Amino acid sequence: VQDERPPLPTDMPREYAEIIAASWNRDPWARPAFEALLPPLQDLHAVLAGGSKSSSQARSAPSLRNPGWLLTGAARGAGAC
Repeated sequence: VQDERPPLPTDMPREYAEIIAASWNRDPWARPAFEALLPPLQDLHAVLAGGSKSSSQARSAPSLRNPGWLLTGAARGAGAC
């Protein structure tokens, strides 16, 4: 059952699906560092919980739509997985 992943719900917000897919990268060094995941997750939580950010603000936030938030192993440094 190597490299198999469960299907994601079709009604899942796109940003969550992107975060999950990035975290499931076959190459552990290509997976995002936790520090890179926390801000977009907090933004999405605020939107879904009815916080101060509107859905359009969170969706346009660079940390959510720009793959630059995904830190590679080289950016994380040795020893991080």
